[in-house]
Amino acid sequence: ISEFKDCKMDELQVAQMAMDLLDDQQWEETEEYLIDATQDFPQSVILRYQLIWLYNSTGYQKKAIENSRVIEKNEDLNNQVNELLGWTMLKNLKFLEAIRFYQVLCKGKDSDSVWFYLLGMCLFKSNLLGQSKKVFKHYLTLKELPTELKSNAQSYLTQLSEQ
Repeated sequence: ISEFKDCKMDELQVAQMAMDLLDDQQWEETEEYLIDATQDFPQSVILRYQLIWLYNSTGYQKKAIENSRVIEKNEDLNNQVNELLGWTMLKNLKFLEAIRFYQVLCKGKDSDSVWFYLLGMCLFKSNLLGQSKKVFKHYLTLKELPTELKSNAQSYLTQLSEQ
């Protein structure tokens, strides 16, 4: 919740109540509460974020994507929201859509290395091989990479070199 600085106080209070329900693992109650809350705050990014997170966590992917569509065109999305939207699309094998979110994330000055890896992977899965190769090469120049992801990126580059 702390990442959402532009929210109104009453909207933040509603989001905090939803967090309390989520902490207690009251999934159905949280869903009902958030759906009602989005009626009062239809443009709320934080409430949609919580719904998308809930649906992703409980396996309701179609609902996660529906709620993603509601907020994805909002220009004020922070990295946390873009990351969730990218992950939602990636999880649902919508690689071209995931690429858009990871590109936004990678352009920021506070980019996380894993976003470059995920962008490279989505480009590869979308058969955008030249771009994928560039992203994986850049990824491997970054510092403090997780060993498994570094190995996977090298494996992708090997596959790209063989094509």
